[in-house]
Amino acid sequence: MPEIYKLRIGNQEIADSRNIKYYFVEDKPSKNVINQVTVISTDDFLKLDSGNKYFTTAVGEPSSREKISKYLLRNGVRAISIQQSNSIVYESSSVGQGSILCSNSIVTANSNIGDFFHLNIFSYVAHDCIIGNYVTFSPQVSCSGNVIIGDNVFIGTGAIIRPGTTTNPLVIGSGSVIGMGSVITKSIPDKSLVYGNPAKVVKKLD
Repeated sequence: MPEIYKLRIGNQEIADSRNIKYYFVEDKPSKNVINQVTVISTDDFLKLDSGNKYFTTAVGEPSSREKISKYLLRNGVRAISIQQSNSIVYESSSVGQGSILCSNSIVTANSNIGDFFHLNIFSYVAHDCIIGNYVTFSPQVSCSGNVIIGDNVFIGTGAIIRPGTTTNPLVIGSGSVIGMGSVITKSIPDKSLVYGNPAKVVKKLD
C-alpha cells in the first residue's frame, strides 16, 4: 500500500505497515495481478495462514458492500479503514470502521458517520451531519450542514445537498439513490430514486 495512505483499525492508526501483505480479493479472480498486487479468491483469502487478516470493501454499490463486509466479519476478518493523507477529518467528527476516504475529501465539524463509508475524491461532508452505514459518495459530492442520511444510500457524481437546520435537518431516507448532478433541496423518503435540479422522486425502489 503506498505511503500516501493511512491505515486505521477502529480509532487506532497503524504506524508501521511495512510487514503487511496486501491482496485484491475477488470471488472469481479475472486477473492474477492488478497494479503489482496479487489477486486471490475469497476462499483462498480466508484460508491464508495468518494470525490477523483485515479488509475493506472497494465496491461502490451499498447493498453489495454490506453483503461482502458482513460475510467477511462473520468469518473472523477485521475491518480496516483507508484514508488518503490529504483527506481531512475534523477532530470533532467520527467515521466508522471499514471506511475509504479518498484524495481531497473532507469531513468537517461535529459530524457522525457510520461503518463502511465511501467518500470519493473531492467530496465533502459539512458540519453537524449524521450519515448511516454503507453510504457511498461518488466524486465531487457536496453535502451541506445539518443533513441526515440513512443506511445504504448511493449519491452520484456531482450531486449537491442543500443544508438543513438544527431543528429541521434535511433527511435522505435509507436505501435511496441520488442521480449524478442532482440538487437535493428537500427531504427524500426511504428507497427513492431521485434526480434533477431540483431533484424529484422518479421511482420507488424495492
